[in-house]
Amino acid sequence: MKIPVTLVTGDQGQDLKHLGKGVEVVSLNKESLLNRPAGKALTEGIYSPSAKTLLSDWITRNDTANTVYHLHNWSHILSPSIFVALRPVWKRTVLHAHDYFLACPNGAFANYQTGLACPLRPMSVACLATNCDRRSYLHKLWRVGRHGSRLLLWNSDNRPTDIFLIHEDMKEPFVRSGFDSSHLITVRNPSSAFSNDRVAAESNREYVFIGRVVEEKGIDDFLEAAESAGVPARVIGDGSKLSELRQRYPDVIFDGWRSRAEIAQLIQSARIAVVCSRYPEPFGLVIVEALASGLPVIIPRTALLSREVSTKRIGISYDPHHAGELAEFFRSTAADDVLVETMSRQAYALRDDLSLAPDEWSARILAHYRSLLRPPTRASAPSSTARLQF
Repeated sequence: MKIPVTLVTGDQGQDLKHLGKGVEVVSLNKESLLNRPAGKALTEGIYSPSAKTLLSDWITRNDTANTVYHLHNWSHILSPSIFVALRPVWKRTVLHAHDYFLACPNGAFANYQTGLACPLRPMSVACLATNCDRRSYLHKLWRVGRHGSRLLLWNSDNRPTDIFLIHEDMKEPFVRSGFDSSHLITVRNPSSAFSNDRVAAESNREYVFIGRVVEEKGIDDFLEAAESAGVPARVIGDGSKLSELRQRYPDVIFDGWRSRAEIAQLIQSARIAVVCSRYPEPFGLVIVEALASGLPVIIPRTALLSREVSTKRIGISYDPHHAGELAEFFRSTAADDVLVETMSRQAYALRDDLSLAPDEWSARILAHYRSLLRPPTRASAPSSTARLQF
């Protein structure tokens, strides 16, 4: 079945050339809100007329009874104004929660000042009084303003839209925020292994970090633990802390950004893949991609995949608030080839258990699209369905 797709993006769409001729790209041509002048970020983050107009105009020109609207991440560039544009088509709209911004002002259900998970009800008095933002309390208040704007323009009471969750344990925080559990649908992320062949982790010595080299991803925790444990470390990825860390850790291999094919080669020398996020990871694609390659993982207990990783014995979860525990696990796994090989082989054997294959993911998404549409007629067959993504 061939389905026309239009993807509306807040930036220039410069990274979307690989999508091919079958996808129309409509761009707002904006930078990330945090890269705009403070005044513009303040106002456009709460309500952006240009974002609303762009989307409303597209809907006016192109909407049909068989058009489905699928809203992915919007918070970094767009604003709650897009929900005004979606009001006329809300019954054919599905939201995708890749993070918690639909439910939580700071997007993480975590207090970045304390490093602890947040048990509060979003937008409660206790929530509003808490400085949980990674930057400042003033920034928290701006986020509260954005969240309040979205609630005024679109909320789950007057528009009970279905929401895809990428892990079933995301449901509790969403319900705590006031969402109806009957509209929360778990569709785990699709993933593919970095390496089709099992990485012989037991023969290797490197501990590898794959991802954005930024503070909230815990890169400092990884490097400090590796230095303390005396194990070789490798960092694959780019980010704001890369230059600084290269100076501080001259013995660490910093590869910068690499393609998937290059990562597949680089991890052949890896023993353990380490994720150190300082906020609760709702999924963590790197985790499942590494495991599917036969690479055991060490991840925080706050990651939603940590319970499965531990019970399936394909990795280790550590307490991110226990000073030194990460380094202790580095030392113990560095000295135990049998344990590492056991975890590696088990992870490779269970490579399809933690996420969906891309084809299965697509099938589930398409099935839900069909459920949002009226029964097809000869004049409006499913093949004419358009999917609009953000």
